Amino acid sequence: AEWVVIGGEGKGGIAVSLGKAPGSAQLPERLATGSLIEQKDLQGKLLRYVLLAGIGPKRGWVCVDEVTALAERGGGWFTKKGESSSAAQKQAEEETWTQLQERNVQVFNMTSFSMVDR
Repeated sequence: AEWVVIGGEGKGGIAVSLGKAPGSAQLPERLATGSLIEQKDLQGKLLRYVLLAGIGPKRGWVCVDEVTALAERGGGWFTKKGESSSAAQKQAEEETWTQLQERNVQVFNMTSFSMVDR
């Protein structure tokens, strides 16, 4: 699953830990707000990620309170031409857009190499 960093505004991004254990060392670099990350593991409120786009550590652990799921694969922004999204998928996409807009997060379309503007 892909996630967008929504936390860390005014702080230079969100904290990234080396591990999931309490007291794990935090990296000096922060993961920038608006960065796109791919989930590799999810344990409780901690998400292990790999950076897909944005600024920050290439991998690490972050708190899910600071990120939002981009969309479910097969629906929403990931719908293929000719496929349609269900009402629930469309509602989830709208809620995600609202959250991103409230936090002034810009979304970049990696296919067309342009900013997504709704």
